[in-house]
Amino acid sequence: MIKYIARTSTCLFLLIILSVIALNETSLAVGTIQREKVTVPGGGVGFGFTSTIPGLPNFSLNDGQILNLPLTPAGAYVVTEDNPATSGYNLTLINCTCPGTSTCVDSEVNRNVMINLVDGEIVTCVFTNTGNGTIIIEKETVPVGGINFGFTTNIPGTGNGNFLLDDGESKTILSIPAGTYLVTEDNPTISPGGFILSDMVCNDMGSST
Repeated sequence: MIKYIARTSTCLFLLIILSVIALNETSLAVGTIQREKVTVPGGGVGFGFTSTIPGLPNFSLNDGQILNLPLTPAGAYVVTEDNPATSGYNLTLINCTCPGTSTCVDSEVNRNVMINLVDGEIVTCVFTNTGNGTIIIEKETVPVGGINFGFTTNIPGTGNGNFLLDDGESKTILSIPAGTYLVTEDNPTISPGGFILSDMVCNDMGSST
């Protein structure tokens, strides 16, 4: 009877050791998630994020900053950037590097990325925001004094896209998301006063025209 009890105690002791080892292996199942903020032009600050990562419900990043979480438990997470329009920038690209068997599904429309992090792997996601711009359209005539020149455009913030300019007048459209837009002057052969379109000059200040 004494031998049986001793044998049973030994089995229980081994079971306890194996349980501790299993728990330790589970706690070491971690990976790394890195998030980097990039703005165009550079210098954007205060971009807020929310996440489902344990202990990190909210955080913010400036242009060029990197948030490195080297001990993130393996699992599925969602990282979302706050509405970037509130900071004068629009989210234009989410680019994630998911090596090995980790997976990333990003959506610029929803401003988030869904990460399935696997043990020991490193996932890096770069959120790029592009600042809003300004377009100014000016009208000049030779000789001076021409009036009622019609224009059409697909630039946001111009109502139905139609407007008139007289000689010396200009139209300024602010807070335009980065993109490609078209501005067209109506057929100059029917412009008031018999003017014809003779020249167009653009100061693109680094943008493509």
